[in-house]
Amino acid sequence: MALTRTSIPEGLRWLHELPVPAFVPHRRLASGHLQTVTLPFVRPPPSTEGERLEVPVVGGHLVVRHDPIANARGVGIILHGINGTASESFVLRMAHKLQRKGLATMRVNLRGAGESMQTATGMVHSGLTRDLAAIVDAARARYDRVGLVGFSLGGQIVLRAVGEWAASPPSGVCAAVSISAPIDLRRCSAFSERRAATVYRWFILARLRARYRRLTHAMPAGFTRDRVKHVRTIRHFDEAVIAPLHGFRDADDYYARASSHHLLDGVTVPTVLVHACDDPLVPVTPVLDAMRTAAPAVRFLVTERGGHVGFLGDAIPPGDDDRFWAECRAADVLAAAMR
Repeated sequence: MALTRTSIPEGLRWLHELPVPAFVPHRRLASGHLQTVTLPFVRPPPSTEGERLEVPVVGGHLVVRHDPIANARGVGIILHGINGTASESFVLRMAHKLQRKGLATMRVNLRGAGESMQTATGMVHSGLTRDLAAIVDAARARYDRVGLVGFSLGGQIVLRAVGEWAASPPSGVCAAVSISAPIDLRRCSAFSERRAATVYRWFILARLRARYRRLTHAMPAGFTRDRVKHVRTIRHFDEAVIAPLHGFRDADDYYARASSHHLLDGVTVPTVLVHACDDPLVPVTPVLDAMRTAAPAVRFLVTERGGHVGFLGDAIPPGDDDRFWAECRAADVLAAAMR
């Protein structure tokens, strides 16, 4: 369903008319692979440690790093990816951009990650929206307006949440942005088993297995260290750990019940999905399919290049803080929503 100016409700015109400069990839990082693998080596901006908040959730609490600023217009909640933490370089850059636009920030360590590893049981899954809801409640206790930004797995959780909220989001939640989110978990899992994704798959699984083994002390009975010994694919890991840990029947049940792509038609929170066609980790096809049925509250920014959570441009567009195009778009959306 193509949106026209007349089909967009008046209250959402700002979202679809927000200027977006074209993304021109760095001349030395033209491929999605180069955009993806370069990201971890880019130094983040200086950042304060932030105020440590402990947000109660089922099975413990999550550790959130809160960076308040004077006269903040609202707060941006930032969620990292599958093996990341609140100290990830792109999370810190995102916080820096939001703060420059007058927003406080809350950088979340998801369940089983970073500082939350010792404070909450289990591991996060891609549809664990009740944890995000607890963070949103904590933010609303301090601020009138709340925006959400999620990277990769964090983006999927954000989209799942706004999809579940549909026409009844928490008061004050005014915008959401996902960057490189796996909105269809079944197709994403299959995509990761391609030969072209072998190195990525090995790297992700090695870190997932290591993280799981560090968490077994706080796992239910039966979740022993050797449970992941023979895991060789993302699907195997989801079958062995994520699905049984969270009460899903199997990986297929988890993928069907946690994905967000089929909920985007009911979203009412102004939301932006950023995705690159050359993402080597997450397929773009589900995003293109979702464009045909998504609600008017959802805007899609799909680029030819950019990789996975990369989007490092060749130059700094006017008005942007740096060359990280997707992060600058997220900052623009949240800042505009809070005006």
